[in-house]
Amino acid sequence: MAGVMVMVVVALVAVRTVRPLDAEVGGWVRPGAAVFAIGCFVGGLLWPPAVVVVVLGSGGVFVSGVVRRRSRQRRHRRAVVAEVPQIVDLLVLATSAGLLLPQAIDAVAPCATGPVGRSLVAARSGSRGELARSVADALGVHGDPVRPLSALLVANVRYGTPLVEPLERVGDAARRAHRRQVELDARRLPVQMLLPLVACGLPAFVLVAIVPVALSIAGGLG
Repeated sequence: MAGVMVMVVVALVAVRTVRPLDAEVGGWVRPGAAVFAIGCFVGGLLWPPAVVVVVLGSGGVFVSGVVRRRSRQRRHRRAVVAEVPQIVDLLVLATSAGLLLPQAIDAVAPCATGPVGRSLVAARSGSRGELARSVADALGVHGDPVRPLSALLVANVRYGTPLVEPLERVGDAARRAHRRQVELDARRLPVQMLLPLVACGLPAFVLVAIVPVALSIAGGLG
């Protein structure tokens, strides 16, 4: 019983200490920790080894959830990095033709199918005369890859700063960032392919090269 109570205390402490991670992975960590505490208590009363099962199962679910969340974040960042140069180039074309920023966003909207483009369209449609704040709020959710573009658009709306040449510089920096991301993904590819290749190739090698020899040796001995 003492061991069960210790596990319950540890789980209750975990409920209070996972708040930052709870916000990061979608709001399910604290409820999961509460279920973990209840499972430890009930399982310890009914069958003491169940505590180990609950700990291992809860740990597996927790780790898989964190991995999925971080994988989604990486995919979103790659999509944003890939889209920013396209959005900037379209804005350069529109503003070079003499359009103001609101009209340029409207012109870019039909081609804005990614997360950054959708945020720009949402900022334009929901601006209500406060386009600078709407753009900053809409693009701010995408993090560092969009920060230079967001700052440039906000400065244009608030202070009337030029757009074309600064947008071209932002586009060059965005293309370099996209190139670095592609090169990084290419360097990671061999490592990511290693486990599938080993998992698929090693059993086939064993079946083709080792099992027949082992069977022939066993038949000769028999």
